[in-house]
Formats: sequence, C-alpha cells, structure tokens
Amino acid sequence: MVEQEHPKVLDALEIIDSALSLPGFSPKNASDIANELKISQTHLDRLMIQETGLTLYQQIEARRFQKAQDALIANESSLKVIAYDLGFSSPSHFISWFKQR
Repeated sequence: MVEQEHPKVLDALEIIDSALSLPGFSPKNASDIANELKISQTHLDRLMIQETGLTLYQQIEARRFQKAQDALIANESSLKVIAYDLGFSSPSHFISWFKQR
C-alpha cells in the first residue's frame, strides 16, 4: 500500500477500517465518510486517488475484499458468518460479489 500523508485520507481509511472491524459490517458510503470529515466527496476522491490510486469507493471495496480473503484463508468461520460479518444479506450475494473480484 502507498504511504498516505494527507490527514483526510488517513482519517477516511481509519473510518473504513473501523467499520470493517465490527461484526455485521454496515458499509458506509463515500458521501457519508466525506460528510463525517467535513469535506466534499469530490475533493476527498481527488485526494484519495492522489494518495492511493483508488477512489474512496474503490478503497472501501478493496479493504472489504481483503478482509474477506483473510477470513477465508484463516478458515476460522463459516462462509455464512463471513458473509454476514461483511454486511452481505446472504452467502450467495457474498459469493457472487467475491467472484466478480
């Protein structure tokens, strides 16, 4: 991962990681995160792309995917539990999403 320096980017990534660490992850959308940071979504996306090469939405999805991969590799939970922990409404929705990546 590219080392970020802009405080708004670091704060946004912290919000994403914090949300992902809770069971039953409820994905925040990019505009919610921008509002929480008191910055426009467009400006935050520009900063995020400049620092990481990805938009805020892409960062959310990338981190969510990484958490899914880690959970599947660790094999400590069932597919159903992993799906619900990552905020999916069903294991089949999770599988479909995972395969697309």
